[in-house]
Amino acid sequence: MKKTYLFLIILIGFIGRAQNPIIDLLSRDGKRDYNAYYKDTNNILNQFEGTWIYTNGTTSFKIVLIKKELAYSGSYYEDLIIGEYQYIKDGEELYNSLYLLDENLNNLYDHTINGNNFPTTSTPFEAYTSDIFRIKLSLEEPYMGCNIDLKRTVINGQDALLMFKNCQALATQQYPQVLSPSGIYILIKQP
Repeated sequence: MKKTYLFLIILIGFIGRAQNPIIDLLSRDGKRDYNAYYKDTNNILNQFEGTWIYTNGTTSFKIVLIKKELAYSGSYYEDLIIGEYQYIKDGEELYNSLYLLDENLNNLYDHTINGNNFPTTSTPFEAYTSDIFRIKLSLEEPYMGCNIDLKRTVINGQDALLMFKNCQALATQQYPQVLSPSGIYILIKQP
């Protein structure tokens, strides 16, 4: 019985510390407080959740995004968008990590897509719309790191994401190019 009480006291102490202090994701100042919880208090990340597809003939880019709460970074907690994607070019599947959404990864940051940054710098799609919030996530492709800026919009009455993909290729003769080119993609939300 004493072991049960001791376990509960330790667990309550850990949970209490893990969520203290609670800081809104939008008000963070670049530095991270140890054991703080950077919470999406206004549920801004929720609007990016779902399955989104870009198509152009026989080429498609499908991403699935999920909001995770209380992700532990190793020194603080935060709400986070994680995701995976599939890229098909000219009818041939070149990459598919969607199965990882069903895997119990030890670290949420190991997902191919992850992040929660609210950028202030401009991107090429600023001309499309300026009234809807956007986020920046990291997207890993084999042998390179990419960033994607996502902005919600509506196109022809359908919910859509404008995605600006920018890769810093670790190009070599063996791996000379990115899987899916950098640039702007318009992804339509799927039911």
